[in-house]
Amino acid sequence: MKNLRLMIGITGCNRLYYTKALLASVEKFKEMYSEKMLIHVLYVDIGSTEPGLVQFLENNKCIDSLILRDDRDYEQDVWKSKNEIIARSLLQEAGKDPLEKQHTILLMLQDDCQIVNPYSLYNSILKSV
Repeated sequence: MKNLRLMIGITGCNRLYYTKALLASVEKFKEMYSEKMLIHVLYVDIGSTEPGLVQFLENNKCIDSLILRDDRDYEQDVWKSKNEIIARSLLQEAGKDPLEKQHTILLMLQDDCQIVNPYSLYNSILKSV
């Protein structure tokens, strides 16, 4: 039943400890449900300077697309990054074959959260389609 696409868009900055927990939970979710839906993880980093964070992101196999932003706008950087995720998800949606009857769900997460109950999240996604 791969007629469902899930784009997981994550924004983060300087939170290596939390990012590791989040991506571990996303990786578990992908392992559990990648046969049931197409899952794409897009991570937008907002100019992190924390030692080791960028290297961790670049080497993380759970992330399908990584955007490393150098510019910082402390009033709008999170919104700019979320808009980037939305734009990328719309581009992915536009690029798919219109004959494919697929639904795209966009799940926005911040670096300080994690997926605690993958089964509940999956069922919520199914109910939203």
